[in-house]
Amino acid sequence: EVHFRRKDGTYMDGIMSIILHLDLGTGQPILCGFVQDISARKEAEDVLKAKTALLSAQANATLDGILVVSMDEKRILTNSPLIDLFKIPVEVQEIEDDAPLLAHVLSLAKYPERFLEKVRYLYAHPTETSRDELELKSGMVLERYSAPVMGETGEIYGRIWTFHDITERKAGEREILLLKNYLSNVIDSMPSALVGLDHAGRVTQWNRAAEELLGVPEAEALGRPL
Repeated sequence: EVHFRRKDGTYMDGIMSIILHLDLGTGQPILCGFVQDISARKEAEDVLKAKTALLSAQANATLDGILVVSMDEKRILTNSPLIDLFKIPVEVQEIEDDAPLLAHVLSLAKYPERFLEKVRYLYAHPTETSRDELELKSGMVLERYSAPVMGETGEIYGRIWTFHDITERKAGEREILLLKNYLSNVIDSMPSALVGLDHAGRVTQWNRAAEELLGVPEAEALGRPL
């Protein structure tokens, strides 16, 4: 490839080919040159590089891990948060094939068989989307989302995976559930009848003493107006 300056001062990008052969009449060597204008292609490549750089910057700016895999299971994009979440070794990062990365994540998963089954299903059904949770042996819990990468006319180029750390949220949910169960047990063991109502006057709490005193089972009382 060469960069030409035209007589009018403008520039163009081109591919120059030079062929050396012998003139059949005189036997003298002759150089033949051919130039193909590739300015439009180079301009399109520059635009694509700019868009790719912008996409890469956006992907690395988010806290979520992002992985984009082509239809032939080659990694197109792996952002920094994904590398940090799964502590991906350098030697795995350098391999374009998705298989080594998949094997690495499987080694971290609490339920690897379940994880692998879902991955295989989605690769076999390229138009489907999925949202579930992935538990790691370390105790980390990730919300996993996957969807096809589709073009404007519906062609499928691959699949995107995003991973969001919800470990703290899940721990909070477990604490709330434990507290709720504890309070429920305390209320149920109280010797006095206790009835809870919502703003509409419907029963939300009905302990064992209320069942014995009023003769109505909790299952029948809950949700009904008092």
